[in-house]
Amino acid sequence: MHPEGNVLSKARFLPTDPILGTVARRCGVQLKNNWNMRNNPTHPGWSHVRASLPEKIEIARSSYRLYVHPNVYVFERGKLRYLETVLVAEAFALHDRESLGAICKLHAALQVQFDPTGPQLDGLALLMRFDLGLGAGLD
Repeated sequence: MHPEGNVLSKARFLPTDPILGTVARRCGVQLKNNWNMRNNPTHPGWSHVRASLPEKIEIARSSYRLYVHPNVYVFERGKLRYLETVLVAEAFALHDRESLGAICKLHAALQVQFDPTGPQLDGLALLMRFDLGLGAGLD
């Protein structure tokens, strides 16, 4: 018996794993990844990936995980880092002051829950940089 249990049942969900894929091919098992977003146009993660900036902020506030790319999602501390880097840069690129303020408020609320001792997002400095047209300063 395989140390992780039934290899063939796990192979169904891990088609890219070379060891499990080899075992499955030798046993004649058809590998299917039913959870792949690229194979499923109605996967709920597509609404996250294709959302506008205000919608992404709302999804980050209300959802456990936030899909940032097909089959890639962040949660908890990763969601905080995604807010303070990618979404802040997107707000600056779109010249969206309201979304930038919403990101700062959401970051503060999520930080209390997931990483109270982590680095704070300086919302006031970001808003000042936005008003002066200096960019996010994330480089």
